[in-house]
Amino acid sequence: MPNDSAAAAARRRWRAFSATYTAAVIAALILANVAGVRASRSWDLTLNRMYTLAPQTVEVLKELKQPVDVIAFVTSDSSFARPLEDLVRAYQHAVPGRVRFQAIDPTAHPSEAQKYGVTEADEVVVAQGGHREVLHSWDFYGTSQSPNDWNGEAALTSAILRVAHPETLKVYFLEGHGELAEDRELYAFSQALRDQGYDVLRLNLLQQPAVPDDAAVLVIAAPQHDLQPAEADAVRKYAAKGGHILVMRDPSDTPLPHLDALLKEWGVTPQRDYVIDPARHYLTDPTALIPQYGYSPIVQPLDDARVATVFPAAGGLDYDSQRGRVTPLLTTSDQAWGETDFKNAASFSKGTDRTGPLTVAVAVDGLPGQGAGSSEAAPGAGAGKGFRAVVFGGSVFATQQWFGIQGNHDLLLNAAGWLSGRQEGVTLRPKPVVAAPMAIDAAQATILMIVTVVLLPLLALGAGALVWWRRRRL
Repeated sequence: MPNDSAAAAARRRWRAFSATYTAAVIAALILANVAGVRASRSWDLTLNRMYTLAPQTVEVLKELKQPVDVIAFVTSDSSFARPLEDLVRAYQHAVPGRVRFQAIDPTAHPSEAQKYGVTEADEVVVAQGGHREVLHSWDFYGTSQSPNDWNGEAALTSAILRVAHPETLKVYFLEGHGELAEDRELYAFSQALRDQGYDVLRLNLLQQPAVPDDAAVLVIAAPQHDLQPAEADAVRKYAAKGGHILVMRDPSDTPLPHLDALLKEWGVTPQRDYVIDPARHYLTDPTALIPQYGYSPIVQPLDDARVATVFPAAGGLDYDSQRGRVTPLLTTSDQAWGETDFKNAASFSKGTDRTGPLTVAVAVDGLPGQGAGSSEAAPGAGAGKGFRAVVFGGSVFATQQWFGIQGNHDLLLNAAGWLSGRQEGVTLRPKPVVAAPMAIDAAQATILMIVTVVLLPLLALGAGALVWWRRRRL
């Protein structure tokens, strides 16, 4: 009898301990769930950070003065609904209170679709105040409509920025001197500008004697012939009023006196050479540079994201560092040189070729003798900024063949954003779905089989046997 009563007391203690332990575990799970809902955290472990918003997107959301509504017109069986909802949730989690989301089935609520001007399923309305924009599914996927071509963040952030800043900024491409054409060689660049909400126009200063006051950016893209004195004077007056100018000056041993005189007034001098860099170049071409970045909001996002720029057929630029207004954007390695012999590409010639590191792109903020941003900006010139210029020592990187390579797309749009005063926040490249196969050899396969097929089941059996033995002792 004493032994039976002792065993009964032990069983009661075990049951009490089990009940207390179970209650504690349940309480801990409830508290963890509540804490998770109130302060949720997530980690993106994909190779290319597929589910992490770009810092530019976060900045766009933070600067919104009022919430933006994202209304998705999707059917219940739409394959587009889930990735869109996941994307919007990421926006809401990153900066709470800035994006409101609603999903509406257009077949069940045709009046709502008609109200927003939606004509078919899988369309998304982005609205703020009295401004709205309708996006189609192909804006999120691209032309292939493949899940591997998801470009949702760039599409949605661009739309948010456009409805939040509905004013249209105009970009004029100078023509009449053999420049690269915005509808041919620079079509991808000009289309990307349109996607960002810019209005792209042409300008011939022989027909129109002044740069329009509403020009947010004037692009001078690799002229083959020099500007006439009156044209150069028109550009000079535009700069003096606080204009914003993007210049692509191809390397050449033929001077363009009037254009080069303008650049020199801004503290930039093109060199009569083309740059070769045996240390940092694309594949096997030492003239296709992979330059290093300077310190500027134009290139800092690329540097932070470790995205390289490929800059082929570049010429060197000298700049006046004493003025303190010219910032190098792209520089070569110290092994580079500026080749002055345009007919016989050879090796470095001491005494005639310039030694590296060399600068191939610069940004100019303010005219000499003026405070940055002190000159009166022309109407429409972008956020009241003073004179700004970006000068590239080449144009090939902006053409159809090279625009989509690495960070060239981002570099050009960042430059346009910095010049115009528009937020540099939507030059976001698509994030492809990256497969991560695991390759193992025979020995690793054997170890994996032993661990998963033998050891783990044995551990489970051992744990069960231990619990059975423990209960038998009580």
